[in-house]
Amino acid sequence: MTDQSQVVYEGIFEENNTGISSPLTVILSWYTNLVVSNVNLSNNVVDAGTDISCHFTVTNVGTHPTNVPRWKDAVYVSTEPVFDRHNALLLTTVSHNGVLNREDHYDVDVNVHFPDNMSGTRYLFVVIDDQNDVFEHSIGMENTAEDDNVYAYLPALNVLVPDLVVTSITIPDVVNPSVPISVRWVVRNNGPGNLINRSFFDRFYVGDRQIYRASLYDITLAAGDSIVRTATVRIPCVMSADLMIYTDDYDYYSFAWASVYEADENNNSMSVPMNIQTSNLVVSDVSVSMQNAGTDGTLWSSSEAIVSYTLTNIGSMPANFEEIEDKIYISPSPYWHPEVPAATNPHPVNLNRGASEGFSCQVRLPDGTSGNQYFHVVCETSYVICLPVEPSDVSLPYQVQVSPSPDLVVTDVSAPAEVFIGGNFELSYTIANQGTAAVHHSVVQ
Repeated sequence: MTDQSQVVYEGIFEENNTGISSPLTVILSWYTNLVVSNVNLSNNVVDAGTDISCHFTVTNVGTHPTNVPRWKDAVYVSTEPVFDRHNALLLTTVSHNGVLNREDHYDVDVNVHFPDNMSGTRYLFVVIDDQNDVFEHSIGMENTAEDDNVYAYLPALNVLVPDLVVTSITIPDVVNPSVPISVRWVVRNNGPGNLINRSFFDRFYVGDRQIYRASLYDITLAAGDSIVRTATVRIPCVMSADLMIYTDDYDYYSFAWASVYEADENNNSMSVPMNIQTSNLVVSDVSVSMQNAGTDGTLWSSSEAIVSYTLTNIGSMPANFEEIEDKIYISPSPYWHPEVPAATNPHPVNLNRGASEGFSCQVRLPDGTSGNQYFHVVCETSYVICLPVEPSDVSLPYQVQVSPSPDLVVTDVSAPAEVFIGGNFELSYTIANQGTAAVHHSVVQ
């Protein structure tokens, strides 16, 4: 280019000041070329969640030392035999410090950790100068010196995982919900891989209700081995049910599903039927009495009533408890709904099979209650079965009327037309009881 600064005024001829030669080939007189070799692994079969040792050698086969003193080598694993950085998983990196002269080399020994959630066939790749920090373009037209930075290790690796299954559950021949039972169960590693230093939870279910959680911490269980576990649990009050044990179950505390990655996640549970023998209390013969009830049996709201009823043990076991709690509900419906009880009646119970006993409880009718009301008695306890309340388990409807009550009103209020600030004045008024009952209070303000 002539007159680059445009000192000479050339008018319309400023556009032809540049000349272009024919193409010129530029060849590097020196270059660096790192290559990887001697890749060896301690094992081609790997348990998920464990380490293997990896060895490789890096050599500078170029004509010049590296242009930088630091770079990183990396180890990747992939499901594909051809390396693709976007589809490969980085397992580890190793930093190298120091310029590498021509024909010099260094050896790397590193432990490579395989994740817990990996299984099946995997291909391992060693990638030197992973971030291309070293300038490696070679002599010639093709920049091929970077192509030998990736080494694909063969044969492929086989990553193995465990598979936890419950193989047996032992419980007593007869299960009484009022008595804790001993449970023995066996967890086997049925998978091809070893379980190494892992923690997990076993859970007990009766129906959809979890009743027990058993933890295991830092357990190692080789493929094919089993571990025997025991626990003492209390079975909830049910007529009949299976006991299911689920190994390596959902952890409610960390809100994470199964902590052990397994070959099969759908075979972790086992169920056994339980022969449940227990007491079974039912309520009958509910009646209500009140001293000041009307001649037609009408009850008054805000008054005290006595509710009497009978408990019968129709179960297969005696009902012997220091205390159970019956609850009395008052409702305009003959069908019971769990609401706030009007009264509770705690008491001991000792009833053999087929035996009955009468009980009674004092109940205050709520203020303002009126119309037909039903008295429901519900026997509630954690250790005996109580049949659901049916209409026949409640009292007949009782007519309840609002009790007579006073009704105080203020009339004839009289005050002076004018008063002085800070002075006293006389105020007069009249109190009248327009209700249906007298007022008996020593002080009324």
